[in-house]
Amino acid sequence: MTLPKLSELGTDLLVTTRPRRIFTLSLPYAGIALFASAWMAGWWWLTPLIAFGVFVAVVTATHDVVHRSLGLGRRSTEWALFLLGAVLLESGHAYRATHLQHHRTFPSDNDPEGYPANLSAVGAILYGPVFLIRLW
Repeated sequence: MTLPKLSELGTDLLVTTRPRRIFTLSLPYAGIALFASAWMAGWWWLTPLIAFGVFVAVVTATHDVVHRSLGLGRRSTEWALFLLGAVLLESGHAYRATHLQHHRTFPSDNDPEGYPANLSAVGAILYGPVFLIRLW
């Protein structure tokens, strides 16, 4: 099987529109608002699921920022890394450093970011609390 060339798929794949950028960058904060609303409504049982969604939204948006696929300028990229990292009380700039290291060393034993991909789904979830410590 041969993969299609980008020119065959269309260069529109290289453009991120302003509304899409706003949506991607605001989704984690919408999740925080949803979390607070669920908590205030007494729906505490729903908060772990929402917290997981916030985590996924932050990681997805930060990954797009690190790879510069949202079309942000240099200053906006730095602010986005700061503001997205703040949601998880983590440094977006540190994530950028470790993620670029991941691309330099993948696949190898020196790639802590890629390690969970070799685990089962349950193993990867259980590995979560150890993940940041291993990155450090």
